[in-house]
Amino acid sequence: MTDYVAEANKAGEQYLTTLAKAQDDFVAAIENFVKQIPAAPQAPVAVPAVDLPSATDVTAFSFDFAEKLLANQRTHADKLIAALTPAV
Repeated sequence: MTDYVAEANKAGEQYLTTLAKAQDDFVAAIENFVKQIPAAPQAPVAVPAVDLPSATDVTAFSFDFAEKLLANQRTHADKLIAALTPAV
């Protein structure tokens, strides 16, 4: 048997570590950028209130849905592999 799983795990961990570092650097850059933006002037006219979901709510829903979708796809792939693999 090959060491595919070990090598794939190693490469995956390296990728995730690098991605996390890049994401942290990006957030830090955005935080620095936002600090440099002057305060927006007040609107001369009252802006009507709109009942929209928060960005946090939209993000939570999106990732919850993605987790369910990925679990469903894994179950489907497992069933498909079982159907395609002859019993030994």
